[in-house]
Amino acid sequence: MFKSKSRTCCEILVTALALVCWTLPTARGQVSTGTFTGTVADPSGASIPGATVTVTNEGTNVSVARHTGGDGIYTITDLQAGYYTLKAEASGFRALVNKHVELTVGFTQRIDFHLQVGAVTEEVTVEGEASPVDTETARMSELVTARQVANLPLNGRNVFQMIQLAPGAVNTTGLISEPGNRGFTTVVNGARVNMNGYQIDGVTDNGLSGGSNTQPSQDTIQEFRVDTENISAEYGNTVGAMTTMITKYGTNQLHGDAYEFLRNDKLDGREFFEDTRAPFRMNQFGGTLGGPIKRNKIFFFGSYEGERTRAPVNELVNVETPQWRDLVIQSSPNSVAALLYKDFPAPSPQGATTSLQDYVTNVSGNCSALDAGCLSGTYGIDPNSPFGQALLANRSLPMFGTISATASEFTKQQFYDGNQFSGRIDYQGDTNKVFGRYFFDRYSDPYYSPATNGGASAAFVALRRFTSPTHFDYPSLSIGWSHNFGPNVLNEARAGWTRGVGDVASNNSGVPQITFDTGEVEFGNYAGYPQIFHEEVFQYADIVTLTHNRHTFKMGAEVHRNYENSEFNVGRPSYEFLDSLAFAAGQVEAEAAGVDPGQIDQVTGQSLGNAHLSSNIRGWRNISFGAFVNDDWKVSPRLTLTLGLRYDLYTRHTDK
Repeated sequence: MFKSKSRTCCEILVTALALVCWTLPTARGQVSTGTFTGTVADPSGASIPGATVTVTNEGTNVSVARHTGGDGIYTITDLQAGYYTLKAEASGFRALVNKHVELTVGFTQRIDFHLQVGAVTEEVTVEGEASPVDTETARMSELVTARQVANLPLNGRNVFQMIQLAPGAVNTTGLISEPGNRGFTTVVNGARVNMNGYQIDGVTDNGLSGGSNTQPSQDTIQEFRVDTENISAEYGNTVGAMTTMITKYGTNQLHGDAYEFLRNDKLDGREFFEDTRAPFRMNQFGGTLGGPIKRNKIFFFGSYEGERTRAPVNELVNVETPQWRDLVIQSSPNSVAALLYKDFPAPSPQGATTSLQDYVTNVSGNCSALDAGCLSGTYGIDPNSPFGQALLANRSLPMFGTISATASEFTKQQFYDGNQFSGRIDYQGDTNKVFGRYFFDRYSDPYYSPATNGGASAAFVALRRFTSPTHFDYPSLSIGWSHNFGPNVLNEARAGWTRGVGDVASNNSGVPQITFDTGEVEFGNYAGYPQIFHEEVFQYADIVTLTHNRHTFKMGAEVHRNYENSEFNVGRPSYEFLDSLAFAAGQVEAEAAGVDPGQIDQVTGQSLGNAHLSSNIRGWRNISFGAFVNDDWKVSPRLTLTLGLRYDLYTRHTDK
């Protein structure tokens, strides 16, 4: 009996949902498109049912027509951002035309028509009449228009920098190391950087660790919108800002551009505290081309951009003297220090140097005097050995000093050395709209090292010819299909694939990372290199939008299949020394290496044995799913209620 009642309840629920979907007839898709809505009324303000409202894209000449309902309200959805001509017609009234009205991404533009009595063949024309204020939604958002994208000065022409124009957005570049937007990090309303969400052409562009995967060229962006408060239930996986970006599309006119932007230290002024100008070269060049394949139906748009950066980094660092290197090589020729000093010497220091005596007593402070007791007690050096005798006989030997050194670099913050290209095809039919876009971005730096990208000066190992070549690839594919089931039902299907490849190599993995408590320039690459991070996201989303009278009902779901393949470990060990004297003596202070601890005691947290060196190759897999319902209820022309509910599921990660 219980099972029968349960089954009956489920049947009733399914039937009720089916009836709701059947009786609510219209659609408003606003992920990467826009909507026109409004009323058509006579001179007295009474609604005109059955009036025809036609909107025409002025770039592609594609038109869409809808009729007003019994309350005189019309809604036209799924329109590309751009400029439109709107025309309202009704029997017994003069036609009213509103030209050059801008529609922006993710925006519902209200355009009301007040028709005058007269013949249908008579026409009244106005231009650009539209409310500059969002009167249809309660969200807080910032629109970055095509004009702003084209004309605002951007450091490195990184369009994501304009997110910081939104209310509540704070520039945290250089303060927070979480993934952001290739050189920029932005906190919105206090949320973490990696909690911001990104969509390009309606397809998610978030990396699995946060931040945006794609860095599109400024010349390919039509416009974008940043939602910061009261974000629709349609958007999941974000508690900061939701940035919705759309790329340019072709029109009936063949158009394009070619450009080059450059920065050169020859054109720069000298910093106040610097004697010379810091060397810097950046050339960014490319072009775009868009137009019709079949007029009024099929359009294309393509782009290419290259960037070449040469930004040598200057750093004041501590290095050993040639005299100290010679002493170690001659008196302790079989030591590891002698081998590394011989094969990977640092440049000679400039200016004043510190003697061996001062180094031991003042810089490292490990001894009160450089004598036999210091050598044997602190450093474990036999005073009677050739090395010990050489130290005691050369207390005034110059041991180390400072140098203002320079290392090459091809990537610096938002500047990089690479190429990107993109291509987009659009089809505009009567009931179907289809688009496809492919984007590819690749850059690399053969001279990368942690010190040249914000690390400690002691990590300036490029001075010893240690580099960590990097390689990054960011391809993505987006496909979208919108279909109108009659004039009032819209289905939007979108599929996407994004891939992020980040590889950091080591040009001399045989040398371990060697650090000094006294801050001299290290030996070897960072112990965590080489490392790889390869991630892929396959996604599919489907959204149905329906309206009935004063309700706009929207429901949809999306699923992401996430792949994360990585190799990050410290299998190359690192060694820490008290100072350069301990290094020469082979007295290790601490060692770290990638170790599998084996079985762990649950109480003490200590290994129970069988600890061993191990790799950290991982192939993580998981699925994320989200579904939502949303209802925009226009209670009156001056009051709209937005009701929404969303459910998200993130499955546990499994290792392939």
